[in-house]
Amino acid sequence: MRRLMFLGVLVCVFLIGDRARADAPEPVQIVLHAGPEGATFTATGAINDSGSEVVDAVVAAALPAPSFGFLHTIRTFYGQGGSFTIEVESIFREVVEGSPFEETGHWVVLGGTGDYSGLHGVGLEAGTRDPHAHTLDVIFSGNVH
Repeated sequence: MRRLMFLGVLVCVFLIGDRARADAPEPVQIVLHAGPEGATFTATGAINDSGSEVVDAVVAAALPAPSFGFLHTIRTFYGQGGSFTIEVESIFREVVEGSPFEETGHWVVLGGTGDYSGLHGVGLEAGTRDPHAHTLDVIFSGNVH
């Protein structure tokens, strides 16, 4: 009887261990380029996909301050495997007068479709925003599961 109970415990530990490994966050990096012609992304790591990106909502603060601002954006990435949406809180600032702004922030996954249904994750944003050329080049790095 003890052997049977011990075997049952081992099976439970094995199954729970596999589930914990499957749900463990994995690193992801999303490279985004946005400009007047549209926006594209390439994701590597836990998400291996590429496609287009759309800004669904934006709230800007501290504008028209000449050298800094705050942004709250909702962004949806459309790839071959489906789509996923993130919420981003960003600060951008002019480091050298006349040069592109430095943009940093953090993001959280709001949801997804297709392969990204049930996606969860968080991370950081870093890159540059050029208000004169109307471009944004950022990298979103973090962990998803």
